Amino acid sequence: MKVIKSINNNIAHCLDAKGREVVVFGKGIGFYRPDQDTPLDRINRTFYNIKDSDYVDADDEGNGTYDRYRKDSFYWYKKVIATNGEDLED
Repeated sequence: MKVIKSINNNIAHCLDAKGREVVVFGKGIGFYRPDQDTPLDRINRTFYNIKDSDYVDADDEGNGTYDRYRKDSFYWYKKVIATNGEDLED
């Protein structure tokens, strides 16, 4: 897991090997700096974003800007909510 941001001593926001965002819990996890790999044996619990509406600019080797880009589905859901479900076209 590649650290994006430490939240506190025991929680960090990371990217897994597939580039998905995940919040990881484990003793001392928060002491790893961004762009460092967190040892998997230190992780006790993980929480993935089920909605997954963003792309993160990073590859499996940790190369990239880590910028986030909205997926097209984000804008579609936004339009559906704004029209109260009346506009379901792409």
